[in-house]
Amino acid sequence: MVATILAAALAIGTSDVQDYFPLAAGSVRTYEEEVVANGKKFTLSVVETVGSETALKRFEPYTDPDDKENPQKYRPVEGMGIEVLTSVDGRKGIPTYYEYRDNRVFIVGVETGVLMEKVYPIFAIGRNPEQWSYSGEIPVMGAPALATIEGETRVRKDYRFEGKDYPAVETTLHTHISFGGDLDADSVQRSVYAKGLGLVEFEEKGKQGSNTTTRKRKLVKVRNG
Repeated sequence: MVATILAAALAIGTSDVQDYFPLAAGSVRTYEEEVVANGKKFTLSVVETVGSETALKRFEPYTDPDDKENPQKYRPVEGMGIEVLTSVDGRKGIPTYYEYRDNRVFIVGVETGVLMEKVYPIFAIGRNPEQWSYSGEIPVMGAPALATIEGETRVRKDYRFEGKDYPAVETTLHTHISFGGDLDADSVQRSVYAKGLGLVEFEEKGKQGSNTTTRKRKLVKVRNG
């Protein structure tokens, strides 16, 4: 048993993060999602379609000392992100842009073609457990909000999908979003990622004031690009 656990820990340390969070262009993952919000239950079909790596841009202010009349200007900041479109019950997909950095996956954009000023990690592998944190702005409903995120990934037993076992890891994210007093929001997300498949299970429990929401998502079909 000890040898098995040690082997798993070494394996995750040498595995590429792209094995567990694959973003190959043309991949399509279909999930069934169950949402319970303040006692009301909904079942949704969620489809994630991976696009190509896309050029992103934002503009940052700067002061031009050589222009005495109009010193305040903007210059472009460019980056790249892999686009993933998420559609719910057939509605038009909403884009999210991801970037691999070493052993982590960052969200770098949530608007078409727009690079975020503050990017943040949502997944990492390496040690067992692999831990990380982030403190800063994240986009919430189209506006920046201050947040703290504590993440941890652990090796877990294999995940069975369509009669086959896949090496898997489990990631837990604790997120606190500061809106002010009773408006602050907290959530705990548990996600299971299988090697070669990506996200296979997801559960989130969120609370803001007296409002509570639970989401559960499970992979039902995958087409790799």
